[in-house]
Parts: sequence; structure tokens; C-alpha cells
Amino acid sequence: MSHTELICRSEYITMRDGVRLAISAWINKAHEKNTDKRPAVVVTTRYWRAMAFQQDKPEFQPYYPHASYFWVRGYVFVVADARGSGASYGRREVEIPQAEIEDISEVVEWAARQPWCDGRVATTGQSYTAGTTLCSSVNAPLALKLGVCRAADLDWYRHIVAPGGIVNRWFIDSWGETTAAQD
Repeated sequence: MSHTELICRSEYITMRDGVRLAISAWINKAHEKNTDKRPAVVVTTRYWRAMAFQQDKPEFQPYYPHASYFWVRGYVFVVADARGSGASYGRREVEIPQAEIEDISEVVEWAARQPWCDGRVATTGQSYTAGTTLCSSVNAPLALKLGVCRAADLDWYRHIVAPGGIVNRWFIDSWGETTAAQD
């Protein structure tokens, strides 16, 4: 498949409290007029689902490789900016707040209702997005069939903040500065 065949459709979806989340669905341009339906694979991230580049080419986007991988295997890839991050509205008070957990269910339900989706949705991720994958099972809507969680940060203190009992100041400082700038 050539790079120009896969396109990104971005929009806002409104959550139960009125906060709008930025979401992108990756489909094949020829599939826009096709009635074939596919399952969706959803990722919810706080690290920006898309970037603005001078040259607006889909293959420049950070999630293009994921979208291509899933498309050729029969899935539509969907990625959403978590509330208060990227192009989404709202505030980030803590990492993965209760409101974000509830948002994930709504994103899954939104994906299941799309004309390109067959009603089945999976979530996936690693590190932060592994955490959101785990959270997708908290209020799991019927459309959620699977969550594939890789390298979840279940013990942030032992694994990230102080691995081996030594405080990882470099990570704390650089991650804190980077995420503060993104938010």
C-alpha cells in the first residue's frame, strides 16, 4: 500500500460533561465510499495524537506506522488526545484521573458507532497508554472486546521514580518539563 492511500480523519467528540476530545481515525481513502466494516483499535494518549507540520502528509504523523500496521490486518486505528492534553479540552489535575477513565469508555462507544466499524473495539498501548488500556476495562462498554496492555507502569515509584532505590532525577525533571509544556 502506498503512503498516500491512508488518511487521517480528525474531529472532536463531546464527553458527558461537555468537554471535547480530539480524536483521529485512520482509514484508507478508497474505503471512504466502501460499506465494508472493520473492528477498531483505540489508543488514548496524553502525548499528542497528531502534530502540525509545514507539509501536511499523513505519513509524517507519529501514529501513521500504527495505523498502517492495523489497516493491512483489517482494523481501523483510532487515537484520542486525553482530556487536557494535545488538542483536547479540559484540565489535567493528575495522571489518569477518574474523568479520563470515564472518557475512555465514551471513546470506545463512539468508535463502535462509526460507519466504518463493525461494532467491535479493542484498546492497546504501552507505558502511559498501557495504563489507559487497563482503565478501559473499568467501565467496559459491550463494544470493548479486548485490551492489549504492554509494559504498564504499575509501580511508578519502583519502576520510574526510584528504580533500585535511587531517585531518577533526570527522568523526573525531563518528563515533568516535557509534559508541562505539552499541557
